[in-house]
Amino acid sequence: MTPLISFPEPYPDEDFRSLVYRSHIRSSNGTLAETNMDLFEKNSGKYSIFPSKLITFLMKLPIGHSYSLDYFILNHTWYGLIFAFMKEGKRKELTEVIKYGGENSFYISSNVPNNLFSHTTRYCPLCLKEDLELYGESYIHRKHQITFMDFCHKHFVLLIDKCSCCDVDLTSISYDRLKNRPCCKNGHDLTRLIKTVLISELEQLKIDVFNLICFLNENYQTFNSEKITHKILMGLWQKKFIQYKGRILKKELISSIISEYGNFQLQAISLSPGQIIHRSYVARVLSKELNQDIIFYCLLILYLFRSKEEFVSYHIDIANPIPFGQGPWKCLNKICDGFNNYVISKSKRITKSSGGMVISSEFECPICGQIYVRRWHPNKDKKEKVMFKTMGKKWINHVLQLYLSGNSAYVIARKLECSEFGVTNNLNRIVGRSTILTEKNREAAKQIIQAYWETTGTSEIDTKKEEFRNVIINILNSCKSISRTDLSKKIPYVYQWLRMNDIEWLESALPPKETNKKVPENLKHFDEQLTVKIQKVSEELYNTSPYQIKKTTILKTLSKIEMNRLNSMSRRLPLSTVMLNKNIESLNDYLIRRLPFVIASLLKYGYKNITLKSLESNVRNYSKCDPDTKIKIKEYLKEMGFCD
Repeated sequence: MTPLISFPEPYPDEDFRSLVYRSHIRSSNGTLAETNMDLFEKNSGKYSIFPSKLITFLMKLPIGHSYSLDYFILNHTWYGLIFAFMKEGKRKELTEVIKYGGENSFYISSNVPNNLFSHTTRYCPLCLKEDLELYGESYIHRKHQITFMDFCHKHFVLLIDKCSCCDVDLTSISYDRLKNRPCCKNGHDLTRLIKTVLISELEQLKIDVFNLICFLNENYQTFNSEKITHKILMGLWQKKFIQYKGRILKKELISSIISEYGNFQLQAISLSPGQIIHRSYVARVLSKELNQDIIFYCLLILYLFRSKEEFVSYHIDIANPIPFGQGPWKCLNKICDGFNNYVISKSKRITKSSGGMVISSEFECPICGQIYVRRWHPNKDKKEKVMFKTMGKKWINHVLQLYLSGNSAYVIARKLECSEFGVTNNLNRIVGRSTILTEKNREAAKQIIQAYWETTGTSEIDTKKEEFRNVIINILNSCKSISRTDLSKKIPYVYQWLRMNDIEWLESALPPKETNKKVPENLKHFDEQLTVKIQKVSEELYNTSPYQIKKTTILKTLSKIEMNRLNSMSRRLPLSTVMLNKNIESLNDYLIRRLPFVIASLLKYGYKNITLKSLESNVRNYSKCDPDTKIKIKEYLKEMGFCD
């Protein structure tokens, strides 16, 4: 690997493409492909806004340079911005590609949103002039390439990519069309016609989003998608865009953003209101990959926090109030010994299939048996009216005793301070009548009430069985295709109680258990054919692949169904699994296989004698191989005529 004799010193905010271009025009190379080979060992005739193989580039810089990978990422690329919106795992993957390149040439572009950067290289006429005066040449400014920022943030003049005189393009992938002078290729002065921008509300929004983008790019080591997501959730919670159960109110949020900024402003920063409403953004608010919608999330940050300073410093705890408090709760039965005392220690949440924001719970007094229901709404402070489900054994017994003493339902209600309807309803249910007793029907009423008292003590569990059986039957009748799993999720308490107390009936009522899906009858034949295919593609990879052959390398050559079956049912494909694992290449085997190619490359760069030490200094992986492999390498080099 031959170091460069010289490399141009980077200018402030210089786009990496400009660095490559200035290096190219200072070299004796006839094409950009030759320069890219010298700098990155890549055979490409194009500039890239997101370069890769930067470790190769750094190793080729002149001896004694002080540049680092972080220096170029921070000052001359937009990688920092992409990093700021990535999870740590994805960031490490991208960093590896930046350092060493990758098998998938589209990996970098797949992590960059399409609407973020200009498709043409743009210039500020005044920056071109100033750069020429300060440095003796003009160059591409990185900050001029954000697509919606169509004016210079420093001079407030419109950016250009064409000559205003002859309309010739200023940008090209050819080395002679990047600007190092403030004139077009026909000699027209690009600073003659300059359009100044007046800062209105529209331009101010562009500036605010642009400044936030620059801030996140410069502070990428402080942020990642998890931290940004957590901050945004705080803002959404504070502005009540998160429902108390945790669901983000996406449609309400998007509608509020559109109402705040308007269609024209959104379009000005490369966001389509129609797309936001009807397609991806509603589904992807705070999705896993924030880096795909950077402009949207920057706008969301400004909408929630108004400034980057507030975004950084903002911190609140996201916590729901506890419905009805932590307990214990009061008994509301005036004839109970525990009346108005906190004797209820447990509450039972009432399951509602319809969902909604209102929570209902039952509270049962352990002393009198009264059960009342309360409702709770997270956004309402007023107290909901208490509803009584049952007044309890003690209250009912008291009603029956007063009734046998000759009191009417109206009198009983006045004495117990309750509704006459509740008294009448319970008397009709138990005795069959609620009118005042006479001498003729008093004895019959006594016998009915005595029978009730004798049976209620032993029939509670049977009553619960009957109640829960009816719940199961009603659900099965209304949804005949429901599975056992879905049923247990729908009514977990009822389902589990019946499993513990009424298992025989439950098993007889439930649908049959689901059986495993049948595997393909020709699976054995499929396994044999796939084994042959894996062996064939592995041999081809061994002869052609410049990269280490890993499991994913082989799987990518297979069809989607072959790959999915190998991943999900490897035990049922034993031959294919063995063949796959057999052809995975260890690092030591890979280094031996690539040795002839590495030697040829070093000879090309002027090495006369190649040793293990020179291999290790040029290709870092050779320093990682085990002792046996190092012996094999030395023997091979000796056979090739090199001296140790």
